[in-house]
This record gives sequence, C-alpha cells and structure tokens, in this order.
Amino acid sequence: MPATFIADLKNQGMGAASIAPVTAPGSTVTGDSVDLQLSDGLVNVLLVTGALSGGTAPTLAVKVQESSDNSTWTELKAYDTLSGADLSGQFQFLGKLLRTKQYVRAVAVVTGSPTALPLSVIVLAGKKIAGGGNGALTGS
Repeated sequence: MPATFIADLKNQGMGAASIAPVTAPGSTVTGDSVDLQLSDGLVNVLLVTGALSGGTAPTLAVKVQESSDNSTWTELKAYDTLSGADLSGQFQFLGKLLRTKQYVRAVAVVTGSPTALPLSVIVLAGKKIAGGGNGALTGS
C-alpha cells in the first residue's frame, strides 16, 4: 500500500506554523509566509487554540492566502468564523486546499476583546516525489 506524507511526515512532509503560537493576538494577525516550492499543490491547514479567557463575545476568522512572489497576496480560502466553545482548547483540521502559487500564509482576525486567546495556524504539505509517472509511491 502506498505511503502518504502523513504516515511519514518526517521524510515526506513539509510545512510550518504560519502563525506561530501567540497568546493575546491583536485584532489581525498576519502569519509568516510558508515556501512550498518543493511540495505538490495540496496543503492541509490546522488551527490550534488554547484556553480562551476574558473578553466580550470574542470571535476568530481564519483565511489562507497565496502568492507567487511573496509580496502580492490573493485569498485562497476564508473559513467560517468561530466563537464560543469552538475557540477554547481546540485542535481543528480546517481543510485541504489546492494552491497554485509558491507561498502560503494564514491571516487571523480576532473580534471582541479576549484577555487571552492562544492560537496557532499550521500549514502542512507533501513533498514532491522525483521520478516518472503520476508521482505515486511504488513499493518494492
């Protein structure tokens, strides 16, 4: 059975935290760009939130952007706004996206006034596989 990059993340996967763990984000957090030149076109987006404390009706909206030049960004996907229990202590797979450009980053928009809303957005992708064919792994 062919392996997937998730089964061998160390050798076949790549990615980074576009938004590294931040405890008390401002209203908008623009993540670092993740260079995915050596990956195939699919990316997986993960959101991790810690314990929410304080504030009035905080919400979190996450979107993913892509860029060819790491300068001009276009929106790839905007996810549903999260609030209430969905914000506190969650690990969520936001989805799998098909990107067409080299760089990807996350942007988080926080409304309300939480005292603390720890969050991180991670982008993961499978590495390109050298060789012929359709890129599928073949076992011996």
